[in-house]
Amino acid sequence: MNVLVLGGTVFFGRHLVRALVARGHAVTTFNRGNHDVDGELPVTRLRGDRTDAIDLAHIPTSGWDAVVDPSSDIPDVVEASARHLRAAGRYVYISSISVYHLNRPAIDEESPLFETVEGDPLAMTPEAYGWRKATSERRVSALFGDSRVTLVRPGLLAGPYDPTDRFTYWPVRFARGGNIIVPGPQERGVQFVDARDVADFTVHAIEEGTSGAYNVTSPRGAITMRDIVDACRDGIDVLPAATWIDGDFLAEHGCEGWGDVPLWIPPDSPYPGILNADVSRALTAGLKYRPLRETVRDIRDWYAATGRIELKAGLTPQKESELLDAWNAVTLS
Repeated sequence: MNVLVLGGTVFFGRHLVRALVARGHAVTTFNRGNHDVDGELPVTRLRGDRTDAIDLAHIPTSGWDAVVDPSSDIPDVVEASARHLRAAGRYVYISSISVYHLNRPAIDEESPLFETVEGDPLAMTPEAYGWRKATSERRVSALFGDSRVTLVRPGLLAGPYDPTDRFTYWPVRFARGGNIIVPGPQERGVQFVDARDVADFTVHAIEEGTSGAYNVTSPRGAITMRDIVDACRDGIDVLPAATWIDGDFLAEHGCEGWGDVPLWIPPDSPYPGILNADVSRALTAGLKYRPLRETVRDIRDWYAATGRIELKAGLTPQKESELLDAWNAVTLS
């Protein structure tokens, strides 16, 4: 099949291009060329900025079996691309579970989406982001019709090339050793998904002509925080210590979910649904998962190869040390 990827060089898009090539599809990418990656792959590379109408017009309008759009959450930008490419056989929009009102305790594909947003729609808030993604979905569907649209709604993405470090923190932190703060309880369920598994599901959906909306993350209750710790300890010669700390204590000491402590949200979080999404529809449609230890190992190897030291998410060494001292003062007194 002839597939156009809008982007294709950063994180998910990069894994998607690799997955498409591995399956023997003809791949064309359209991006600004800011990231010179995977130059050895047999991919046609078009250069341009999709936010520029002149650049966008340079993309051929016909001949595409599918277009995959993983690179924008701005409704006007997404609509312009979809309108220009509406002759394509299918439009696959990589959305997010943030399209839902995550204040609900659990979500599935029938849960209500954001219809409006208060304040600045371009603000970097969960509500504004969710509205932008939901609005982009609606505009794509209006142009292509439900039968030619696939909406992929991932949860937290993990894997090599992650620019956020929101999952990367755990494999890297355990590799560095020492005494590590882990939010309890140990059997607390978490949800995330390897970006490569989302890429494989997207390719499968294109090949099968799968339409509709799909939550794509790990199954409810399938992975616990204890599983994360065990996977992150695997392959480490000197096992680091894990200090399990109560979520109330973390919240009382100013820790924020996702940023300070990835894969954790405070007990009174206004977004409980972010870690409780139903994925049965995607499983029925062919979603498959690689082993957790493979994801952790590949992230650890990739991060080591980057030579980076700082992490963009997770507790700083100073903050972690202060929390450990405070926790020990309470529990050992």
